[in-house]
Amino acid sequence: MSDPAGTEHDIERDRHLRQALRHAPDADAAAPAALRDLILREAQAKAREGRRVAAAAPSWPRRLWQWIGSPRFAGALAGVVVIGFAGLLWRERPPEEALPPRAAVQAPAAPAAEPASPASEKKKGAEASIAGAAAPAPAPAPAPSVRTEKPKQPPAAPRQAQDAPRRDTATDPRIVAEESTLQMPRPTAPAPTPTPTPTPTPTPAPAPAPVAAPPPPAAAAGTLSERSRNESRERSDGTADRPARVAPAKAAAPASLAVVPDAAAPAGLQAGFAGGPAIAQLRQQITSDATHWYWQRPGGPQHPFDNAVSQWLGRLDAASRGRWQSLGNVRPAPGTELQLLRDGEVTQRLQVTDDALVWERRDVGETWRAPLDAATLAALRQALEQATP
Repeated sequence: MSDPAGTEHDIERDRHLRQALRHAPDADAAAPAALRDLILREAQAKAREGRRVAAAAPSWPRRLWQWIGSPRFAGALAGVVVIGFAGLLWRERPPEEALPPRAAVQAPAAPAAEPASPASEKKKGAEASIAGAAAPAPAPAPAPSVRTEKPKQPPAAPRQAQDAPRRDTATDPRIVAEESTLQMPRPTAPAPTPTPTPTPTPTPAPAPAPVAAPPPPAAAAGTLSERSRNESRERSDGTADRPARVAPAKAAAPASLAVVPDAAAPAGLQAGFAGGPAIAQLRQQITSDATHWYWQRPGGPQHPFDNAVSQWLGRLDAASRGRWQSLGNVRPAPGTELQLLRDGEVTQRLQVTDDALVWERRDVGETWRAPLDAATLAALRQALEQATP
């Protein structure tokens, strides 16, 4: 609570202050009218600035841009992009329901059931004749189901023409003996004799071979053994005459096909001729690591190994295969030269001289020489100039 004595003291002091102000020299002074007007105008201006001014209507490009940035347009655009991407994925691969049924695709496989070839028919005819001669009783021959299912029958004339060689094959003693020796049944336990039943003859194809009455078992066995002996005798005669037939053929072969080492070559060259290297191995080694290999002509810059040089190495390998002779450390005569570098170091030097190819393998310290004719060397030299311009 406030002190009543203090309150009275304040009132008394304010009274004295007002009395003093009333007796002041400028007690009747007032602010100029211009100052009052200035203060009033400033107050009114501040009041007007605080009010909101109605925004102007945006132009149609601005409204379009705002609509594009709206969530609705963004969602619609994302849906169109997803649908277009899915369509591109399915463009080259039609859906499963658009494909034709599998049964229609596999329908053309039905004509696979064609009549057997003449060779198989001949073999079947020979087997049938052998089985009829060896069996104690004629067994019924199963009718081929493929022929009975054919809707159309071939003409009679071609069928007779096919049956003629079939009968000749069935009666040929050499074929019958060979089939009997290869397909003679092994001795088994005696089985009950089947009851003979009439064999249904198929209409499209006649019997493979006319078989009369089956001969007695003893006569059939004697005939088969005699045919086997004749066949073995013919085979032995053919084997004995084979070297006599091969010798004239070898003598008639052209001399250019045989690779005969030079008789005047030194002994060291003759020894190195058999185990010479092959350009194909070098070519394969370079192809497997082509980024580290370069080629260079004498006095020229280095070039990356390319396809043109690889093709020239292929021609070089075809011309020099089997002709390399070791020269040891002998320095060859100068010629058209190609250097092969690996990581900047010369490892292979190939030279086309006037009478031979020279291959200096610096990585192993060997030098090889392949003598060739002048025409081949000229062609290789020209091909090298074209491959390494």
